[in-house]
Formats: sequence, C-alpha cells, structure tokens
Amino acid sequence: MVFRRWFEDSSGATAIEYALLAFGIGLMVVAAVFLMGNDLGNLFNTIGDRAADVAARDSEL
Repeated sequence: MVFRRWFEDSSGATAIEYALLAFGIGLMVVAAVFLMGNDLGNLFNTIGDRAADVAARDSEL
C-alpha cells in the first residue's frame, strides 16, 4: 500500500520535469561551447583586434 501511494503521487513531477529540462539545456550549452570554443575565441580576438585598430586610427585624427 505504501509503495502504491508513493508511485501514484505526482506532486513533485513538475519540479523534476523542469530540473530535467534545465539539465538538458545546460548540457547542450556546454557541448556547444566545447565544440566551438576555439572558433568563438578566435572570433572575439578578431573583433578585439579590429576595435583596437579603429581606436588607434581615431586617435590619430
């Protein structure tokens, strides 16, 4: 009887579903950063270098 009531109780199901959803999204973000980490780093370095070049040209004017 105790196990039957425990299996039929769904009061915490929503919280567990949200936790699993958040875990899945977090896992996808980690995988994306891991797979594209070097490309993203290179992109930000390129943007920083170009911004520095523009700032240097503006200071010469």
